Amino acid sequence: AGDRDLGENSDIIYSINTSNLSSHFDINDSTGQISIKSSIDYENLTESSNGTITLWVVACDKGTPALSSTAQLSIQVKV
Repeated sequence: AGDRDLGENSDIIYSINTSNLSSHFDINDSTGQISIKSSIDYENLTESSNGTITLWVVACDKGTPALSSTAQLSIQVKV
C-alpha cells in the first residue's frame, strides 16, 4: 500500500482482522509481510472452504482522521 501524505501521516500500519484461523498467521505491521506462526491441519478446515483460508488484511495510515482500506486474501491449503 502507499500513501501520498508526507511525514508520519504517510506511514502505513498493517493488521489482520480476527477470524477463526487468523491466529495461525502473523503480519509485519510495517511491511505487511504475512507469515505462518503455527501449523494448519488440513483436516480441521471446514468442508465448505475447500481448503481455502480467507484473511482480511487492513492497511491504515497515521493521518487524522486515519484512513484505511481492507483487502481479502485467499490462501489455498494443499495436502
